[in-house]
Amino acid sequence: MHITFYQTQFDPVTEYCEEIPRVGTAFLVVDVTPDLWERPIGVELLASDESGRSSPILSLPLQVYERGVANAEVVVKAGLRYEVRVLLGLTGEPEPRKFSFPFQVAAWYKALVGPALIVLGVVTVLAVSVIRYKITARSREELVK
Repeated sequence: MHITFYQTQFDPVTEYCEEIPRVGTAFLVVDVTPDLWERPIGVELLASDESGRSSPILSLPLQVYERGVANAEVVVKAGLRYEVRVLLGLTGEPEPRKFSFPFQVAAWYKALVGPALIVLGVVTVLAVSVIRYKITARSREELVK
């Protein structure tokens, strides 16, 4: 089973699993392995506030989805804890199995911290190299004089 979110308005190809970088519209995609394609699945999305009170955001019915993929568009907000619950109907079991996947909405700039640190490191190495080159060049000029 694979739970993925996409925010195509910001980045059309990036997949998010445990943390979505921005508030707003997201596409939730739940897909199961081919051996479970003929099994009914259901999807619920719950949001919890700071007090712990939960409210449903999305409910997809328990049914067999084409190629084992259930998807929906949702709106996520900051300051809430989210949980995707997947119900999976199995042969010989009276009740579907429940799986839970928590996720959160984090600040959009958190995704930029890693690349920014890499750029900062490269700029620092270049600056140190240029400074060392200039100091070495001056020392050589003074020795020649």
